[in-house]
Amino acid sequence: MSELFKTYLAHALTEKKSVSDREKLNNSIRAANIDLNPHQVDAAIFAFKSPLSRGAILADEVGLGKTIEAGLVIDQLMAEGRQKILILVPASLRTQWQDELKNRFYLESKILDGPILKKMQKEQMRANPLEDGGVFIASHNFAYRYDFICATIQWDLVVIDEAHRLRNVWRKKNKTAKKIREVLKGRPKILLTATPLQNNLMELFGLTSFLDENYLGTEYSFKTLFANPVKKQNKTERLLQLKERLMGMIDSESGESSGGILTRTLRKQVKGLVAFTNRYSITEDFAPNDDEVELYNNVSEYLRRPYLASTRATQRNMMELVYRKILASSSFAIAGTLYRVSHFLAKRLQQEFEITEDELNTLAEQEQTKAETKWNKNLSKVTFPKYDNIKKENEQETLPGLDDIEEDLSKIVEESEDADDLGEDELLDDETKKFVEREIDHKFTKEEVLQELRDVLTYFELQNSASRLFHRRI
Repeated sequence: MSELFKTYLAHALTEKKSVSDREKLNNSIRAANIDLNPHQVDAAIFAFKSPLSRGAILADEVGLGKTIEAGLVIDQLMAEGRQKILILVPASLRTQWQDELKNRFYLESKILDGPILKKMQKEQMRANPLEDGGVFIASHNFAYRYDFICATIQWDLVVIDEAHRLRNVWRKKNKTAKKIREVLKGRPKILLTATPLQNNLMELFGLTSFLDENYLGTEYSFKTLFANPVKKQNKTERLLQLKERLMGMIDSESGESSGGILTRTLRKQVKGLVAFTNRYSITEDFAPNDDEVELYNNVSEYLRRPYLASTRATQRNMMELVYRKILASSSFAIAGTLYRVSHFLAKRLQQEFEITEDELNTLAEQEQTKAETKWNKNLSKVTFPKYDNIKKENEQETLPGLDDIEEDLSKIVEESEDADDLGEDELLDDETKKFVEREIDHKFTKEEVLQELRDVLTYFELQNSASRLFHRRI
């Protein structure tokens, strides 16, 4: 080994930082494609300070970048060679997390679900294909359903987003949260939640138990001391003790805390540092027109039938609520739902009662003719595919049809067809589009349309396809 290389190694050793040193994250911060705020760095340092067997709860208010805080910790662990990372999030946020890690920290990750896991098992020819490590993103339910997979890995870090969904782990009947806690026991964890406390103090006890089941004592002692103190006059004092236990002791001079497992930054604390978008609430009243009232009555009449072939008897009450929720969103949303239900019923008819494909399509044509007459408009032809026949010797039963309701919808809105027919050749060329987009980005505010139902977003996209430069689906 040359003297020059020895000198280099000696210098490198002097640059090693302790886990509590702010400069520990310097490399991760410099490499990240992001403008960091001080509270985000502080939160990441706080997570590193927490004992490895526990972890930390990052409880900043909404919009303060908890995902970035967790990303800093993940990035640093990956740089140190600790590369077995599991991120548990609501299923709808998996892709968003993957994009954030890739775009902001240049970290590759893999989304997990049942089919993907089985494919990996088949390709790698082993029961647990996660043993080699990596950054894996899965839903909360994945950890519950595939507990035998998650429990066998000694994860370097487990991040649980929207952790308040597991806050009732202390309740006896909450089997899902209890199993997830048991599966991840002994692994360092970061819990992300903007609402660590919603209804009662026992929720804080539940969240904390994911990090350390004994940190706040037993359930009985916690209730006695904090949730339901015997002497009411001691309640304020007890709550201050609980705050110190959770958030640590605050130094009066430096303002920094020592100890604790929870950190929380409020919006008012970073006002002026973070540019918040102003939000205004507007209440709009919508009165249904005659066609919408008729649609509502038809769907209600269908749901009131004593027998529904499309819904199991045990799920009927819940499904009625779901149908009405979709119906309240928009007629386009319920149209897509009823269309899928009608195909499900068509499959049952063919399989169980040997009704032919031609008979189904003849019925569809008859109902389509009625709808075209009613709406004075040509509709797209509805056809049912051929399904494999399964002969069963069951008694013939009357199966309620949905075609009359579905066809009355008439594809809902005439404009959607006109917009859908618009060809790409009518749009601007690529160079012009790029110029217009840049101008829009600089001179106009962007609109975000948030909608739970995909069918509604599809309708919005169809309605605005002629000006799709100005509207972007998110």
